[in-house]
Amino acid sequence: DRNTRILAIGPAGEKLVRFAGVFSGPGETDSGAGIGAVFGSKNLKAVAVRGTMPISLAHPKETLEYNYPLVPPVQPQAAGEGNISNEEPDGYTALLAALRDERIDDRYGLGPVETADLLAWVIDLSEQYLITSDDTDNLDISPDNSEAVLAMVGKIAVKQGFGETLAEGIFKAAEKVGNDSENRISRIGNHIISPEQDLTPVLALHFATSAENSDYAAIASMLTADMLAAPAFEQAAWFQNLSMAAESLGTTRYPNAVAGLTDACYEDWAKNYSLVTGLEMTPDAIRTAAERSVTLERLFNLGEGFQGNTIPMSEHIYSRLRSGDSAITPETFGAMLHEYYRYRGWDENGIPTRETLQKLGLDKEPSHQL
Repeated sequence: DRNTRILAIGPAGEKLVRFAGVFSGPGETDSGAGIGAVFGSKNLKAVAVRGTMPISLAHPKETLEYNYPLVPPVQPQAAGEGNISNEEPDGYTALLAALRDERIDDRYGLGPVETADLLAWVIDLSEQYLITSDDTDNLDISPDNSEAVLAMVGKIAVKQGFGETLAEGIFKAAEKVGNDSENRISRIGNHIISPEQDLTPVLALHFATSAENSDYAAIASMLTADMLAAPAFEQAAWFQNLSMAAESLGTTRYPNAVAGLTDACYEDWAKNYSLVTGLEMTPDAIRTAAERSVTLERLFNLGEGFQGNTIPMSEHIYSRLRSGDSAITPETFGAMLHEYYRYRGWDENGIPTRETLQKLGLDKEPSHQL
């Protein structure tokens, strides 16, 4: 049935690889959080869905009329056009491109980005002589040896040999490898920072305070001139609220960047919500809902042991962080982090205050777990 959609895991999910993903089609993988391993732990291979009812809109004519001007026309591109670089990728970029070309998401149920981060770390350990081919099952894991790299990916997917160690994820793998390997990880919080990452104070704050991965190119493409002039902590919070609103509504934040994202997107979302559902919605209500969801996410992670006052951050990350002509030190970044917490209405340890919970209506949460 061509109308049936399937969400499935691959061998990595079946073997409970910690960063295994789920996929719904070629190149359509949700990985990083280990959802595939969750499926596998429940002996769930796939979910198939076949919708039989039409999608109903409360105001179909008005919905189409309102949205038509918002959708940019798709122009056919002639051969050779577009932003295609003639330069050969190298280093991490080449590694990631190779994993994507080999469709490791479709073949194994592994996310290319998470796997590239892990293998880039293994390559670095090898180059620093912290591990040898004896550790890597006699595979020469190097940027120039794609055959060995792909063989190791296969081992990770089925937890075989050194692949079983790597299947635990980079942090647990570092504990097993030892030999100063943990200090070779480029991390902010639980996020791995690739060598090519354009690292800025805004992005560093985002990584330090959010469970969501992203890159500054995505953030910068959506920041207006006024927002770019705002402090880093305000830019990070603004982007996180926007992302949460978009995901909670089941839409995406990126198309809004076509016309230059402003607070007007909240007005568009509120208008569409009302047109589609027939229920009245306001921009301020969406903003508040997004802030409430960000706060709930923080509370959940605090309950699971997250420590907002101790953000793990590799020392060598600071050498890549600058604010204008000034270097970012642990002390200045700590001050920026506290400014972010204050802006959110959280205390110095990153815990939402009672006043913030009251403002967001979370103080009346019936289980009293918050």
